[in-house]
Amino acid sequence: MSGFQYSLSQIAEMIGSYAQLIGQVSDGALAEVEFDTRQIHDPAVTLFLAIKGDNRDGHRFLQQAFDKGVRHFLLSEAERLPAGACGILVGDTVAALQAFAKGHRDRFHACTVVAITGSNGKTTVKEWLVTLLGDRFSVHKSPGSYNSQIGVPLSLLGIEAHHEVAIIEAGISKKGEMARLERIIRPDIGILTHFGDAHAEGFASPAEKLQEKLQLFQHTKLLLADAEDASVFDALHAFTERHPQEFLSLGGNADCTHSLSDIHTDASGSSAILHAARTALSLVLPVPGEAALSNAALAVIAARRIGLRFTDDEYGDVQERLSLLRPVSMRMEMITDNPELTIINDAYNADLSSVKNALSLLETARYHAARTLILTDIDHQGPAQERVQKAILDMAVMALGADNIIVIGPIFDLMLRDVPWIASYPSTDAFIEAFDYERFRNRTVLLKGARRFELDRLIPYLSRRATATWFKVNMNALAHNYRQLRARVPKATRTMAMVKAFAYGSGSWEIAQAVVREGVDELAVAYTSEGIMLRTRGIHVPIMVMNADLQSIAQLFRFDLVPEVYNLDFLRSYIAEGRLQGKTSFPVHIKVDTGMGRLGFDWQSAAELIAFLKAEPMVLVQSVLSHLASADALDQDAFTHLQAGRFQHFYAAVVAAVSFETLPLRHLCNTAGMLRFPEYALDMVRLGIGLYGIPPFEEANIDLQEIGSIHTVVTQVHGYAAGTPIGYGCSESRDYPTRIATLPIGYADGIRRSLSNGKGHFLIRGQRAPVIGRVCMDMLMLDVTHVTGVQAGDEVVLMGGQGSDFISVKEIARLCETISYEILTGISQRVRRVYVRE
Repeated sequence: MSGFQYSLSQIAEMIGSYAQLIGQVSDGALAEVEFDTRQIHDPAVTLFLAIKGDNRDGHRFLQQAFDKGVRHFLLSEAERLPAGACGILVGDTVAALQAFAKGHRDRFHACTVVAITGSNGKTTVKEWLVTLLGDRFSVHKSPGSYNSQIGVPLSLLGIEAHHEVAIIEAGISKKGEMARLERIIRPDIGILTHFGDAHAEGFASPAEKLQEKLQLFQHTKLLLADAEDASVFDALHAFTERHPQEFLSLGGNADCTHSLSDIHTDASGSSAILHAARTALSLVLPVPGEAALSNAALAVIAARRIGLRFTDDEYGDVQERLSLLRPVSMRMEMITDNPELTIINDAYNADLSSVKNALSLLETARYHAARTLILTDIDHQGPAQERVQKAILDMAVMALGADNIIVIGPIFDLMLRDVPWIASYPSTDAFIEAFDYERFRNRTVLLKGARRFELDRLIPYLSRRATATWFKVNMNALAHNYRQLRARVPKATRTMAMVKAFAYGSGSWEIAQAVVREGVDELAVAYTSEGIMLRTRGIHVPIMVMNADLQSIAQLFRFDLVPEVYNLDFLRSYIAEGRLQGKTSFPVHIKVDTGMGRLGFDWQSAAELIAFLKAEPMVLVQSVLSHLASADALDQDAFTHLQAGRFQHFYAAVVAAVSFETLPLRHLCNTAGMLRFPEYALDMVRLGIGLYGIPPFEEANIDLQEIGSIHTVVTQVHGYAAGTPIGYGCSESRDYPTRIATLPIGYADGIRRSLSNGKGHFLIRGQRAPVIGRVCMDMLMLDVTHVTGVQAGDEVVLMGGQGSDFISVKEIARLCETISYEILTGISQRVRRVYVRE
């Protein structure tokens, strides 16, 4: 984060008397705080923060930051400061960061600080409020969803002298946290978004959680709240009596100052009338859902009170600005369907912080080594516009080089008119007119800019995929699932992620890269070719090959892949090939069959393997594993315990007889096993279907989110007379006039033919529409007679959510009389994958 210019001594002074300067202190100005070495862009002006948490100790990365050029540190363990560096020694680095941020925030009395909290909608209201304020104010905002005890102070440090408004998110997970945030934010205006059940784990009751959130508004001049819930309104009313301030409320209560009426919502958008004491405003949004209307209303009310003067009348041109609002969850997506290039679409907004984060993503989330940034003018910077854009451009040039940057927008174009080494275009249309695909071949291309420039229009030119069907993979859900599963096993237990079969249909490299970033220790694939693909795309963690064949042994050594060995014949061939290549050690995983009846050494016959390992001490047994056949079957627990006993017997016999320098890891549990039998988690667990959001059994008590959803669009809508047969074999008709929507997706894409003739239903405009006739190879038809307004181009969700409805993988599997695994792995690779990250 940036926005300040302080020496190390000045920062120590703001932190307080307990801050001790150590090392040879330099008085050079610092302008960045980072706690992730991957985010370091300008080490000379960076203060590296060593955070100690439950699962991470930032002191481990001090030397790595030093090696990248950082010389200034905020830390709590003096002995770990790298030689030649200097730092501020404190007892608690997070508390020190907060004190620093408070000192910085207190210097900007003229800036109106808006603080937003709530259970749902914080980031949406923040982003939409920024959109409404547009270019009429110089606005600073929390990047992404920086709303934690660390994120909030980092957000505050981004405030600069030219900012007229700062919009800061604040989130909490337990008691006592909000009071700490309130002391450093000191907001002038407070916004409470929808209050609900989210993040309730750290509180005894909803009332306790609400009171904790309200601590943020102790000293605000204005409190604006979603008070649709009567109990929330009563609590807010009582709070404002104890802490006098102006109170504006949105809800159906007669005492609320604002309300919504004439609410209409469908898949294409939503509308309502916003009522205040003397005005009524029509809200029309290109975003569906009543929640979107409430969030938009809060943003409109806040924009008006901040000081936005709409033309013509009190709310004049607000509708034009509302048309720019978009779902915040669409902020970043990675598109990998063109093998010649990778697209990172982060064209939701652009400011100094978000560009910096995007450049870090470009560095780590890429397959093609060459990189190109397409960057637009940015909004809401006021008189500092050119200076801020120059700072962003300088940062991008430092990271990528001038030849790899393209800028779009009249301000950049004017700034760079006499700078021939950076390509500049006054508008997106001008860039499209001059578009040359060859310039982007074999590159990772980052689209970063303000939404009004519509950089997503460039995607068809770059992707070169005309298909209207896509499989959307939610990378936030993937990260959530990993953390949920990781929390179920001891910290010392390692994790291995299963990315075989194209990562259960979700994309091997993309999923592997994401889970490695989350902390997965090892990966597993079925075949050597899958491992080779991961290695060639920059995946470096250990990879186990579960079913390596004799023909691929040479490639195992070449690409540093470790086979799962299940008989001595393969092991002999593996060693022989290794020796031919001059290898002197032979890493393996030993597979034992304890009752699956598939692959493995017989659990009762360890003697021959033991003799072999004694004779070949250069065989490095990294792990011994087995597979539970029925961990997800509640009526077969006795067999699971039997398998576990057999496994332990085999392992004990091997380690007792063979002198290992390091004992092999033990792993037995898949997702179902680790959830139902945590006592068998042992040294490592293998995370499979649970990573992808599918509970392995009905009774699984864990919060998993499906990561994948299938989308397409309507190609054509036709009306037919009653009795008209539809599709192959004239297999179905209706006894009433029908409207039939044709979709460009069929069984060649993974939509099962068994969903024909009304068995399957898909979502369009938020409603379920049945399949009519037989599913074809490349198309299918829906009966949309009962769905109002369906037209060509409408989005259809075949798996996933739309509106308030959701079609799960398990539901589809049940209809097709199969299992979720088969549905996921059956999604054709011709369906383009789009990876979305908030």
